[in-house]
Amino acid sequence: MSCNNKIITDLQTNVKAYRIIVFGTAIFCNVSVLCTFVILPIIYYNVRVDNVHKFDEIRNCKQEIRDIWENVQDIKLSPDIFNRTKRNEQAMHMECASCCLPGPLGPKDRPLGDYGLQGEDGEPGDIGDEGAVGTKGVPGERGPMGLGGSSAKKGICPRYCAIDGGIFYEDGTRV
Repeated sequence: MSCNNKIITDLQTNVKAYRIIVFGTAIFCNVSVLCTFVILPIIYYNVRVDNVHKFDEIRNCKQEIRDIWENVQDIKLSPDIFNRTKRNEQAMHMECASCCLPGPLGPKDRPLGDYGLQGEDGEPGDIGDEGAVGTKGVPGERGPMGLGGSSAKKGICPRYCAIDGGIFYEDGTRV
């Protein structure tokens, strides 16, 4: 019977172990299900709010694009008075129409009078053409000797230079 008692005690021990494992698994499953019931609605709510914000931003962006497009169309269809270049050009022609024409000739028998007051400077003129190339100058004096260079590995050419400035040599060393 001692053999049977041992088998029975082993079975009882195994049953206790299996009960603990099943109990732990059941608790874990129930907690997982409860977490799912809590977390999924929170995730759904956050995604929904994000989508609403995105659609609002898209709608606002489309409205701004429409407004900008209307402004561009208004500028295209507007008279030239809203175009600064045209407006300035027209103003110059209107101002100069009466002032730039020569006046009538004076009488022939009158002596010349004194010079008038100095007028204001005019607008700067256009940039002139590029001048001719000058003659070659005389060579200067020889400069002082430079500092000695850094020591290099003699007889080994670099295999390639890295992007970061490192130089790799054929023998595997790097500077």
